[in-house]
Amino acid sequence: AEAAGPNRPMWPVPQLHDLGLYDQDPAVKAKKRAPTLAEVRAMTAMALAEGATGLVYYSWFDLKRDKLGFDARWKDTTTIAAEVKAVEPWLLSAEPAPNLGFKVSDPTSVDVKAWRKGDEILVIAANGGSKAGTVSWNAPAGERRVLWGAASAITDSAIELAPGGSVAFCVATAK
Repeated sequence: AEAAGPNRPMWPVPQLHDLGLYDQDPAVKAKKRAPTLAEVRAMTAMALAEGATGLVYYSWFDLKRDKLGFDARWKDTTTIAAEVKAVEPWLLSAEPAPNLGFKVSDPTSVDVKAWRKGDEILVIAANGGSKAGTVSWNAPAGERRVLWGAASAITDSAIELAPGGSVAFCVATAK
């Protein structure tokens, strides 16, 4: 996101496929796997929190060759697509983003961003690390509802994320 600069399109390519499909060594190939639904969700959340303006998942044709079978992998893919669609109104909102005073426990693995649409604030947070991560924040008053993913805890002062965890939630507030 920093390399793209402000107001520039950024289209990350989250991985859907099993990298083992491209390995010639059967022993190495057997140890590899496709990312889980939770891992694809975390990649998506990290990309959105870093300012992605589009997403291209790779790769559809490799899902047909996946060990788990096309139907299982396609179900995960359509789940992710529906989750992104659920947050689309905030992602496309032209309203200024709220300043919630986010501070992350590890800037190399924890990402967070907020958007506003009307009286609702969307927060997307993700932890790409192997240890639990925390986002400190100044929570606005209002009812919270999780749209997708899960956090270990969401309090008035912190969002706690398990390793590889991600969450998208709304806070209904008065402006």
